[in-house]
Amino acid sequence: MAFSLFSLANAANYQVQEILDGDTIRINNAPGIIRLSYIDAPEIGQKQGSRSARNLEKLIKGKQISFKTTHTVLYGRVNAIVFSDGENINLTQISDGYAWTTARFSKNEYLMAEQSAKKYKKGLWNEIHIAPWMFRDAISELNVHD
Repeated sequence: MAFSLFSLANAANYQVQEILDGDTIRINNAPGIIRLSYIDAPEIGQKQGSRSARNLEKLIKGKQISFKTTHTVLYGRVNAIVFSDGENINLTQISDGYAWTTARFSKNEYLMAEQSAKKYKKGLWNEIHIAPWMFRDAISELNVHD
């Protein structure tokens, strides 16, 4: 299965079938999902999760995309940089203020885009919010204590 997912990365265009959340999509003819590399968007269950997903939908739903695999398949999904009309969609999610950069893996352009979105209070940065990894940790803690 991993081979077929990686071989898809060499093809030029796919159509987005479904936006799963602000950093995860399903494409046509693909046995799996694509997780947008270098970003972390709010979960759907979070206050701003739907807004982040809607922004991603506005950018790519129903459009032709291409992608470049950045690292190994995790949890049955490809981690990739997604492009539409030459635009780096991962970077756009951050610069629009609808995702955090994952500092551990990020490149400088992602960090600068996040700083700019914060400075100009774009997207999620215009109100108080909880980072997605903190939200997941809190949910995990609740599940452990049940």
